[in-house]
Amino acid sequence: MAQRVMLVWLLAVGLAVARPTPSWAAQKALGQACTTHQECQSLRCDNRPAAGCVPQDGTGNSGGFCTTHQQCRTGLCVLASGKYTGVCSGGNRPLGQACTTHQECQSLRCDNRPGAGCVAQDGKGDADQFCTTHQQCRNGVCTLASGKITGQCKGRLVGETCSVQGECSSGRCDNRPGAGYCVPQDGTGKTSELCTTNEQCKKSELVAYCHFFNGILGHCRTQYPSDAGHAPVVLPMMSSSGGSNQPAATSSNPGQQSKCSSGQTLCGNQCIQSGQVCCYQGFDNAYPCSSSAHCCNNRCCCSNTGQVMACF
Repeated sequence: MAQRVMLVWLLAVGLAVARPTPSWAAQKALGQACTTHQECQSLRCDNRPAAGCVPQDGTGNSGGFCTTHQQCRTGLCVLASGKYTGVCSGGNRPLGQACTTHQECQSLRCDNRPGAGCVAQDGKGDADQFCTTHQQCRNGVCTLASGKITGQCKGRLVGETCSVQGECSSGRCDNRPGAGYCVPQDGTGKTSELCTTNEQCKKSELVAYCHFFNGILGHCRTQYPSDAGHAPVVLPMMSSSGGSNQPAATSSNPGQQSKCSSGQTLCGNQCIQSGQVCCYQGFDNAYPCSSSAHCCNNRCCCSNTGQVMACF
């Protein structure tokens, strides 16, 4: 009898030892009550009453359960007053969206004053973007309404000087040598506005073109198709001797082009040196470049101005 009891006891002990740990033991999600780290999927437990499984430091995603700021990727656990549990704040916020820490913003800069929000790094704010200080704007001017702490970066108008696209309200800066001004987007230039290409001028029932008056600078003009006397004026290409390689246009045929001299080739209606690449931006406004890498989609010429390759 004693041997039978011993056998039953040994069998029971063996079953207890062989029984696996419950599958739920290490599967608790963030926020579920816990006592030990091993119970949590995150392997970290805040076992205070009403707390629970929490993220490892710096791993908490936006909206995820948290009990300390360190647990969140953004460095901010949003806690209700008097509570020690909350959710990680959202990150990757655009300019103008409310924020508390720099890590929440796409720009990695937060003005956390009431009514402010994510802002640009100094000197990076483009025209018309949200701002709270002048220093944030490329143009150095944040237009603020009286009594307000928020506004928009002032954009430079067409015809005002610029060095990068973000300075211009039009979103386009022609910073090639000989230019350096804000210009219209293609097809938006109004009559008399500064332009550097024909395509920038607005098309309507009238024929629009850029009348060049100083190098690559011009003004948008319009004419009736039959008004050949005011045909587009084409920028002449200068030869090494200082003379023009551009044959004179006539009122009856403004695009008239004589045969190019030896060592030259035709680009639109201009003679350029053989070996140069013709970036064709329209018959009356083609550009020669030294490399095909400076041509954009066979319609415009780019100039390498320092760190920026600008297309026009």
